[in-house]
Amino acid sequence: MPVVHLVRHGQAHTGSVADESLTQLGARQAQVVGAALRDQAVRPSFVVSGSLARQVETAEAVAAAAHDRESVRQDVRWNEYDPTSLLLGFGRDPAAAVSGGARTLQAGLDEALGAWMSSGEARPGLPRWPEFVADVRAALDDVLADLGRGETAVVVTSGGPLTTIAAGCLQAPPAGAVALHRVLVNTGITKVFTGSGGLHLSSFNAHGHLETVEGSLLSYR
Repeated sequence: MPVVHLVRHGQAHTGSVADESLTQLGARQAQVVGAALRDQAVRPSFVVSGSLARQVETAEAVAAAAHDRESVRQDVRWNEYDPTSLLLGFGRDPAAAVSGGARTLQAGLDEALGAWMSSGEARPGLPRWPEFVADVRAALDDVLADLGRGETAVVVTSGGPLTTIAAGCLQAPPAGAVALHRVLVNTGITKVFTGSGGLHLSSFNAHGHLETVEGSLLSYR
């Protein structure tokens, strides 16, 4: 059965809610998750990422650990939703959310994300939530279609796409999906596979690799 390891990107700079490259910690997390997958005998047929800098940089580290930099593909359907559009679209001030610190930003994103899921409506810069989910699932289906029996791939993405897949497997309501989104860690690994019953969630947000001899590398944004 084909298996896909979904990896959240490493920690990115947080001076804004826009796309940013990896921090020094994020770069180290990317190296560590690549080594962890290699040590778990994960031999990906290919590595896929979205086109955002933090995703691409993490994917390159994973591919380097697998000794196959040429295998990295990009697919924009794995990109994160635009957080600025999300906050503005559901009545939050992005600048105030960022300046209030990580906890304030997360609370604002949680509330806006739940509203987006529940409303079924589009906003400027955002599709309808079901359309976002459908794009992510189509991207996953394309990855699975390129895998033979017993083959595996690694996809480097972000919290939004990861949440749609995990919540879909669990048939979670919006509140449950937001709860899943909230606990995702940088470079956490979520494993899915296909079988006779369709898509199955094997593990979610695994991050034991972040506990290292150099100390904890754990971060959430």
